[in-house]
Amino acid sequence: MEQRRYRFRFLNGSNGRFLILKFDNDLPFWQIGTEGGFLPEPVRLEQLLMGPAERADVIVDFTTIPTGTEIILLNLGPDEPFGGGTPGEDFEPANPATTGQVMQLRVTPSRHRDTSLPPERLRLPKLRPLGGESITRQVSLNEADSATVRTTGEPPVFDCDFGEVFGPVEARLGTMNGAPNPLGRADEITENPAVGRLRSGRCTTSQRTPTRSTSTRFSSRSSTGSPSTVLPTDPRLGRRASRTIPLALAPI
Repeated sequence: MEQRRYRFRFLNGSNGRFLILKFDNDLPFWQIGTEGGFLPEPVRLEQLLMGPAERADVIVDFTTIPTGTEIILLNLGPDEPFGGGTPGEDFEPANPATTGQVMQLRVTPSRHRDTSLPPERLRLPKLRPLGGESITRQVSLNEADSATVRTTGEPPVFDCDFGEVFGPVEARLGTMNGAPNPLGRADEITENPAVGRLRSGRCTTSQRTPTRSTSTRFSSRSSTGSPSTVLPTDPRLGRRASRTIPLALAPI
């Protein structure tokens, strides 16, 4: 890396792992966009929390880093399901010898003049404000447990006659009619908004579930639940096409 500013476009391509990216020399990230497009303005972050399928468009300023410096991009996310909290306090970070290391950066002298603006001075394209929603829908995201595989003991041993459910097999969308109502692929379509219409949705789930919309974007208004179950939702990070739903309102 030369002594200049670089733009990074991170994608968490994991199918279940959460990443908490941080430079070992505390170099900040200036986030300017997500998978939903540009943010209203650059946001300074000391670390990046990224769920599966989420993207981060960031600028990192190496102009004042001495040449010869070696910087490690770390992953402080856990090697297990992520339930929120602070690395080293609420959970054990990723293995520092393997999954805790993302890449090494070596700073070299700049060969060309950097004409880019400092990230905090950037003026990003303005977003068109969302109008009022035409309807609010109550939906649920449901975790289906295995109906056949059961185990006992630790390490687990197959015991399909008397054991406990081994684990979930899929997530199923559904409706909320006082209680969650999971729907299958063959069930009738319940959500069919017209082009150009704005809808508001209230999703109830007991899982911290990365959820991605196709060919559309959304803004997360709020998340509720106990402090130990709610993941941080930063309103500065704008509209998304993918977002981890952190609600824990009702066991499903």
